Amino acid sequence: MYLSFSVQKEKLYLLFYTVVGNLALINLGATVVYSAVVLPVLTNNTSPIVLNGKEIPLFASIIFLTRLVGCFLCPLTLNYGRRCTMIVSGISFFIGWTLIASSYSVIQLFVGRSITGIGVGFSAYSINIYFEEISTASLKQVIGTSTSIGMVFGILMVYLLGYVIKNNWRLIAAIFIVPSVLLVLCNIFFMSESPKFLLMKGQKEAAKIALLRIRGLREETKAFQDEFAEMVNYVEATKNHETSRKNQSDSSTGKEMKKRSYFAQSAEKLKSIRRVILLPEVWKPFVILNFYFFFTMFCGYVVLSYTVDVFIVLNITMDPFLSTTLVGLSQLIGIIIATCCNTRLGRRAMSIVSGVGISISWTVLILYLQFYESTRITAIPVACIIFYVGFGAYGFFSIPWALLAELYPTKYVSVLGQLTTLSVGLFNYVVVELYPMMVTQGKNAIFYYFLITSVVATIFVIIALPETKAKTKTEIEAGFKTS
Repeated sequence: MYLSFSVQKEKLYLLFYTVVGNLALINLGATVVYSAVVLPVLTNNTSPIVLNGKEIPLFASIIFLTRLVGCFLCPLTLNYGRRCTMIVSGISFFIGWTLIASSYSVIQLFVGRSITGIGVGFSAYSINIYFEEISTASLKQVIGTSTSIGMVFGILMVYLLGYVIKNNWRLIAAIFIVPSVLLVLCNIFFMSESPKFLLMKGQKEAAKIALLRIRGLREETKAFQDEFAEMVNYVEATKNHETSRKNQSDSSTGKEMKKRSYFAQSAEKLKSIRRVILLPEVWKPFVILNFYFFFTMFCGYVVLSYTVDVFIVLNITMDPFLSTTLVGLSQLIGIIIATCCNTRLGRRAMSIVSGVGISISWTVLILYLQFYESTRITAIPVACIIFYVGFGAYGFFSIPWALLAELYPTKYVSVLGQLTTLSVGLFNYVVVELYPMMVTQGKNAIFYYFLITSVVATIFVIIALPETKAKTKTEIEAGFKTS
């Protein structure tokens, strides 16, 4: 009975840490889709701030540019701790939403939007790292997927608020100040630092205390000791491997380094970086994940940034704000189903199902536009968009983010993760900027493009994506070394 109580207490503590971390993801999701419900208002002459033709796509895409700033700075804050990064993220969101909510000029509006974009850069990947480092083996995949639930919840909140208070974009922004403040306060007063991070910094005793707090324990148990010993062994093995590799590369040149010029020493450092990049456990997951994200962004993800506009383009007579809310609900349902399936299926199988579902959704929509649009059965395109988003949430939208922390070695996760997040920001910016121009060339063409990309993405996942289900970090890295 005591063991059962301990397990339940452990789960409750992990639930608390997961909820607090997801406050950042709620803000992230809200930031990404804020333009979807606000742009129709900001382009209306009745609005106190009116955006012109050039400012409209920039309002949607600027967060993906400033997100790059957060991506560049995030490795620095991660070096001071995962909690530090979450606090900086929360402060960025707080300042950004406050500026947007109080905006009475286009400049202030764009500054606020830009700062929320920086918050996205800080939170997009750091939360996944934190969750991977504090979760238990049995709950790793569930907690990893929860980041997508947080993001989708933020998206759904914006869609619902857009439907309920259609013209009050200031109030929508002001509401998201609340989770920003809670994120900062909870991290300052209640959250513990990642034990793995503390071990990487050589703070073994602090790591043990942090893990005890995260597990909700007052004293060490046998299960706790085994878990902590495994954590210590992994971190020490990673450090030993790095030290051995460095000693081998420096043994023949160590005495000469002091005599070399600055440029020669810089060249030696570049060679060291090159050796790290060529490690199979580094470059293989980096290539796989960046291609996975590329396909995700270019197979229709832009719909989330222009949801209302997409429904207008498709000549859907239903209230576009209501349709947008249904899209948000389908995304939430998709990610909830994905969370339930995580422990039974695996990342690879779920990605394949997601890719097939997305491809079918675009195929049906294209057939409707090509042959049956004159029938005006608008329920078909609405259903296609809803199913696309639902299947996307089940796999393509959520799994790549969860895989970042699982596939990258802990030693290099901060740098590789932010480089990948940087790439995602660039992909997002490009598709959001291109969408208005692509629509003018013909709406059918853009959906054909989405379909082709979805099919290619599904084939890529089948061929290249490894399975991580029931595998430890060591086993995953060993798989890249031997494959």
